[in-house]
Amino acid sequence: CVRDDFFFCQAEDGIRGRIVTGVQTCALPISAFGPDAFPVITGGGKKPRPLGGAAQWGKGRVFMMALGYLGFLKKDASADDGARLMQNALAWVCHDKENPRLGEVKASEASWAKADVLLWNGDPAMPSKKQQALRDWISAGGGLLVGSCPWGWEQVKGKSLREHMPQNQTLAPLGLVFGGGYNSAH
Repeated sequence: CVRDDFFFCQAEDGIRGRIVTGVQTCALPISAFGPDAFPVITGGGKKPRPLGGAAQWGKGRVFMMALGYLGFLKKDASADDGARLMQNALAWVCHDKENPRLGEVKASEASWAKADVLLWNGDPAMPSKKQQALRDWISAGGGLLVGSCPWGWEQVKGKSLREHMPQNQTLAPLGLVFGGGYNSAH
């Protein structure tokens, strides 16, 4: 299905279709390479690259989108495509639970037990012990929504996305990471 220079990776059925229902446009690359990870949206042009991806890990689910799409959760889904995309992703990661309880990855691990879905926006430090705790939390049935600007992180930090970005270090075992570069419609 093609819409405005973006390719949605599958017809509007199944998981991908559920997340992109009603969405017309989006935008920065991710890599989905694990056995239970998959791209949801790719950029158009001659060399399309994934912009958003998802993974299942144990009983839990993760949706990752380059750029700060998590802010769209504060809007009604009918407001615009970004809001619709994130509301669809939220419904998928929380297994359609009504009024899911949201928490923050940057909060204490003890507070995660009070949340159905954790939001990971920005760049909180993530020691390896907390990375494993987050993967365990997801595997036990938690939902995770991740939003970041990988090219901005790389420019500001001057470090390798693959080696140093906390989201990539944490989610690589799930087969879902942020990539570098940009998408092009040409």
